[in-house]
Amino acid sequence: MFADDMKENREGEAKFPEFKATALKAVINYVYSGMINITEDSVESILLITNMLQIDWVKDQYGQFLQQRVKVTNCFSTRRIADMYSCKQLGNYWSEYILLRCFPRLINVEEFLQLSFDEVCRQAMNSNLTIFMHNPKKTLIEVC
Repeated sequence: MFADDMKENREGEAKFPEFKATALKAVINYVYSGMINITEDSVESILLITNMLQIDWVKDQYGQFLQQRVKVTNCFSTRRIADMYSCKQLGNYWSEYILLRCFPRLINVEEFLQLSFDEVCRQAMNSNLTIFMHNPKKTLIEVC
């Protein structure tokens, strides 16, 4: 951005209107100090910045932070965040732990009820899910 013949290089500044100022400041402080304060309020804004700027270590730390806070009531929003910001470790955790161990309880959660039919089918037909459910197709029909 500043090395090539781009607008930011010519003007000597870069604007990031899609970033929250406090989140951008936290990332800049991390670049200079190597430390960042992880909070629930800053998760998505920090992930947006670190994903765009390819600061994978911070993104991984936020993924671990979210992983420790996953529960039945927020697991679908956590999966959305994992998908949106390519947090592979968090996505794997969601698939292996939450989906496989909690699926029967998920069918009563509001976020589950808002999923598209295709998404429900994809999750219900997960081959590992059959270990915990005798007949996932029957369960899917009962849910729908």
